[in-house]
Amino acid sequence: YDLESTRTIAKHVKIPVIASGGAGRPEHLKEVFQTTQATAGIISSMLYSPRIENVKVAELKEYLQSEGVNIRPLDR
Repeated sequence: YDLESTRTIAKHVKIPVIASGGAGRPEHLKEVFQTTQATAGIISSMLYSPRIENVKVAELKEYLQSEGVNIRPLDR
């Protein structure tokens, strides 16, 4: 993610901001939530790309919760 641009945009608009482009590891998503006011992040590459190790949504949510990121719980 381009953290600087995401941070600037989220600070100046009154609509939800979705971070896009650049998430390859769960740590990237954690960083965007902890350092910007983005309300969501696109993670399609982390789920489906053959170029990187894929993660499951449940694993990603568990990781983010363990790192103190406030997220919606996974509906099971």
